[in-house]
Amino acid sequence: MAAGVWGLSAGRRMIGRLGFLCSVLLVAGCAGTPFGSEPLYVTLSSLSVVEPGLLEQRYAMRLRVQNPNPAEIQVSGLSFEIELNDQTFARGVSNRPTTIPAFGEALLDVEAVSTLEGLLRQVLEMQENPERAIRYRLRGKLYGGGSPIPFPFDHSGEFRLPPALRERAS
Repeated sequence: MAAGVWGLSAGRRMIGRLGFLCSVLLVAGCAGTPFGSEPLYVTLSSLSVVEPGLLEQRYAMRLRVQNPNPAEIQVSGLSFEIELNDQTFARGVSNRPTTIPAFGEALLDVEAVSTLEGLLRQVLEMQENPERAIRYRLRGKLYGGGSPIPFPFDHSGEFRLPPALRERAS
């Protein structure tokens, strides 16, 4: 009988410890970055058309990733999406491993794909109002860093077409 009581008490302690561990992992997951690290700053450094197909277009992109943390991050892959004027424009993934140094940065070469619908929607909007600023948003997740929790990123801004392109759009 004493062994049965001891087993019950040990079981309760184990459940309590598992509950505590789950709470810690949940709080870390809700924080948005793995275990209290600072968010990474990811921006689009360059973009060029690789394959201008009829139904889809492929782009070569270079992403600049800045790591404001005191430890390097081993990236095993990433997924991302680019929005223009609050509409999805292109999506991409990469499984190329890289290392982002502590308090440093790295350039990641990736590819993205847009659809004919997304491209036409943007062209039509630019033709309607070529003077309007174009809002963009780059968001996604970097995987790795020894954590099962991805590093999310989200960067937005706006730009205007150069005058020569504005004249062509109108």
